[in-house]
Amino acid sequence: RMSAFVILCAVLAPAAVHAVEKKPQPAKEAPAPIKTDKSGNVSMQASRDFATKQFSLFDSDKDGNFTMKEYRVPLDAVAKARKEKNSSADEKAIKDSFTRMDNDQDGKISKIEYLSDADLRFKAMDANKDGLVSPQEVAALQKKLIDAHKKATK
Repeated sequence: RMSAFVILCAVLAPAAVHAVEKKPQPAKEAPAPIKTDKSGNVSMQASRDFATKQFSLFDSDKDGNFTMKEYRVPLDAVAKARKEKNSSADEKAIKDSFTRMDNDQDGKISKIEYLSDADLRFKAMDANKDGLVSPQEVAALQKKLIDAHKKATK
């Protein structure tokens, strides 16, 4: 039901330029699904809890931040599982997202940077500003993003 929200969170996450010495390893488990209320709404706290789990997934070497190389591992795994290759528009969106989150421009995303960006994404999705993101709000934003992606890849 909220899989669009989960995918959206992963897709809107970051991308930058510094490589790591160690090869990042894919996570063994994906985070548990985001918690919703009986109506399928997501609270800011549930979103933050999920973002914390996502951060752990991206921070594969557990050094308290993640680089573009670490970030790419789960994103590329999703594309591979779907038997797709990221388009140039996808690649640009990944890099732009990483750059947007990298507030101090050090080529790494700290937990504080990631959670701050997750909070901003939550607020952007909460169209009616009631402190909850409904399935309808997710669907509306997903449609907007899909339409923008189609326009960018024409």
